[in-house]
Amino acid sequence: MPMVKKGTPVSARNAYIEKMKFQLDQLNHEINKLQGKTELIAAPLIDDCQNELKTLQIQLQEAFSRFSEITSATALCWEKWKPEMDAAHDKLARSFHERKSQDEF
Repeated sequence: MPMVKKGTPVSARNAYIEKMKFQLDQLNHEINKLQGKTELIAAPLIDDCQNELKTLQIQLQEAFSRFSEITSATALCWEKWKPEMDAAHDKLARSFHERKSQDEF
């Protein structure tokens, strides 16, 4: 395995990937917890909650797709994917926190 020096493009890429993987896994876990709560929701609200969960799951898949692109990129060109990855993550996180704060969840 090649030596990775701190501050190199490889170490910055690896640190970013590790951090983003953790954040996406954490959001995935939280979305799964919300999905489990839908079983306890009253019938009139269940459809709305399930639709919101589907939207979150689609956004999660989009974020993991961007993550796959960035992990596949070389150490020198991964940064071109970074803005798209950040945008996908931010959109997912914002949607998750908005939906989680709603009374029905």
